[in-house]
Amino acid sequence: MKKQIDFVALLRQYFGDEPKKVAYELRNSCNLFPDLEFLSHLLHDARLDRKNASLRGKRLSIHLERECWELFSEKSEKLYVTRSKLTISPVKDVEWRLKHHLLNCEDKLDMHGIWLDLRDMNLVLQNPVGWECVISLGDEDWKVRLQDLEAPHPYEQDK
Repeated sequence: MKKQIDFVALLRQYFGDEPKKVAYELRNSCNLFPDLEFLSHLLHDARLDRKNASLRGKRLSIHLERECWELFSEKSEKLYVTRSKLTISPVKDVEWRLKHHLLNCEDKLDMHGIWLDLRDMNLVLQNPVGWECVISLGDEDWKVRLQDLEAPHPYEQDK
């Protein structure tokens, strides 16, 4: 059996060792599902406020704080964070579903990942424990792009 891929090494090869802004866009081709999995990794543990999500015309923009797991090293155990924007278009509709009675519209939401529901062509942002955002995609070619707004910096826990 071949040795399994070292994903940490793969991420380091792609992103490098130095903190820098990430720009990542899904490709509507045979690369869609690997790209989506990669984007889900970049969005894992991101935090967002629903008030920082806006739908203008057919473009949905969500501002979030992203934990930069692509820079994490078990040697240094240093975690980096950055402010980012996720942009999705064209969007027909957006539905927020809070699954837990303890969550409300004002809470910061922790994201687990992103996936595509092929039955209805919905993109789903979610944390399986408490919430999901179901995004109905338009019929034409759609774009999903993650753009860091600043260079990643070391995470400092609120005091």
